[in-house]
Amino acid sequence: APQAFALKRPVVATTIGGLPELVRDGETGLLVPPGNPEALADAIERTWEDQGATRARIERAYEFAIRELNFDNKMEETLNVYRNVNRGSKDNSTVDDPRTPIHEPRIK
Repeated sequence: APQAFALKRPVVATTIGGLPELVRDGETGLLVPPGNPEALADAIERTWEDQGATRARIERAYEFAIRELNFDNKMEETLNVYRNVNRGSKDNSTVDDPRTPIHEPRIK
């Protein structure tokens, strides 16, 4: 789904795994129950026939991908988790930024 969002392609997905966290039904794509070919066909047909709604979902999905799914945002979220965990440690040492190249010394 994230790749389709970034490439401005319509998304029809099933409600399996983490897909519903990314694909918001009717907002950034269409979701169908797994194992339901009729629902899948209906969603594909809706995507094809209602071009205005499809374009709107594509634009919302693209904006979501740019805002929420870019590498820098995800890295910062991960670092914040480590920082929060580290605050509870006994030695209060800092967490190295994994973006620091290996050949540079890491200072604590």
